[in-house]
Amino acid sequence: MEDLLNQIGSRILSRRKQLRMTQEELAEKAGITPQTVSSAELGKKALRPENIIRICSALDISTDYLLL
Repeated sequence: MEDLLNQIGSRILSRRKQLRMTQEELAEKAGITPQTVSSAELGKKALRPENIIRICSALDISTDYLLL
């Protein structure tokens, strides 16, 4: 599980960097807190399903790409 969270986190981070967004910009666009973005990128805690969808939408990626 921890390994999966780290993989998801690194995908969020690399896509965010690709789009040249800050954690704050991603948080604002996704309607979540910067703390949630930070925790997700570090693989510290699992995201709620609605936040996964919001992040994918904000980063213009599929949930499949993020989760698999």
